Amino acid sequence: MYSQGKEEEVIVKFFNGRNGTLLSIGENDGKTFSNSLRLIELGWDAVLVEPSPVAFQKMFDLHKDNKKVCMARVAIGIVNGKGVLHESGHHLPNQSDVALLSSLKKEETVKWKRVDFKEQDVDVLDFKTFQTLVPKKNYDFITIDAEGMDIEILKQINLSKTHLLCIEYNENVQAKDEIIKYCAEFGMCNLLYQSGENLIISR
Repeated sequence: MYSQGKEEEVIVKFFNGRNGTLLSIGENDGKTFSNSLRLIELGWDAVLVEPSPVAFQKMFDLHKDNKKVCMARVAIGIVNGKGVLHESGHHLPNQSDVALLSSLKKEETVKWKRVDFKEQDVDVLDFKTFQTLVPKKNYDFITIDAEGMDIEILKQINLSKTHLLCIEYNENVQAKDEIIKYCAEFGMCNLLYQSGENLIISR
């Protein structure tokens, strides 16, 4: 299992063998805590987004031979242009991770006292612009792990054709309420899973 908790189990059970198209924003290295890798292994089409150069390279190496996977080295934000990614060093005890806690928001780095961060210039696109650059426009499953940018990204996405969402909220009650309210506007009202990090919501 690749996901941080039971996310993968819930996701695979929900789709029950059906194939589709997924979008992962903040996919990191493509494997560590991935909520999408198992579906890709099951034959799904995928659009994977990761701004960190070091994490993107690992993700690229993992999927470069899979023609069903489209990869973009960009950050999703609320404006188009250049941004500063605060790229994290190792976080896991075995140091197997790269850039796992990276964020466009400097304030998101403060809570990680024992993690080193360096500034990395990255391209930033809003979601509408990003959609013009990728081959897929509708997603059966969306997973968002953007270290503090999650709600800003979510509120740019039309969920009317999405069946399942996994999104990071990190036990922030206000964020959870905002996410649930926004999803309900598109008929996604079923909270299937909640951990300390993620929510999974279906229609």
